[in-house]
Amino acid sequence: MGRYDKIKVYSGGAWKSPKQIKVYTGTKWEDLGTYDSANTKTLKVCKNNSFVRATLNKKVTTEVTDRYATGSFSLKPASGFCRCPDSSYNDEHNWYFKVGSIKKTASGDKRIFYCGANDNYVSIYWLSNGKIRVRTCWNGSYTDLTSSNAVGLNTAVNLQVYSNKGSYKTYIKFNGTTTSKNQYETFMFNNATNTVGDSGIEFRGTLSAAGCSYSKDYSVSFNVSTASAADGSHTKINHKETTRQVVSWV
Repeated sequence: MGRYDKIKVYSGGAWKSPKQIKVYTGTKWEDLGTYDSANTKTLKVCKNNSFVRATLNKKVTTEVTDRYATGSFSLKPASGFCRCPDSSYNDEHNWYFKVGSIKKTASGDKRIFYCGANDNYVSIYWLSNGKIRVRTCWNGSYTDLTSSNAVGLNTAVNLQVYSNKGSYKTYIKFNGTTTSKNQYETFMFNNATNTVGDSGIEFRGTLSAAGCSYSKDYSVSFNVSTASAADGSHTKINHKETTRQVVSWV
């Protein structure tokens, strides 16, 4: 589209939109600009006994093409996402980390999630071989669950990692494929910390997480694509946007 889409001239046996228009006012030529120019001088024509504007004006707007979070941040409260789905003391809690879309953009092992204190923790990593690894550790002794499938760089996929209350089994649902295994290492500490994300990891859509700290359940859920400033769910998030310029004629 362009400035003269409503104007046609007959040339070479066909009606065509002019590339440029100049109008003689009796004393000088007024340049209305080229077909794609930002010139706003108006040319009016008589239609149904009234004059209407025939020229169009360029309007340039900015359109967001993508929104995502990258880098690292923490969920709140810091100690609220310990993993204790089953316990001999009957102190049991759902635990999960889920994100609508996750993409790995750099090689190497990249952290997705960590929560723990000292040698007691749960971690989720996207490994250099494209697989997801969940490690549960108690006093330095750990069990690994690794996804049966792998996804390479620059591919956005869904990820869900969870353990249901009353069971030691951990599930990885990665790009539609589910892998599971019992992981008996559990922990609850009021001085635990957590970290979400890493350089080379992009999060989009809804991010949800649940865990516990000293017999109390915690959970958060928010749109990680647009989250930025710290709030009750998380610390400050490094929010990114990509944009493009859109031209319309009005």
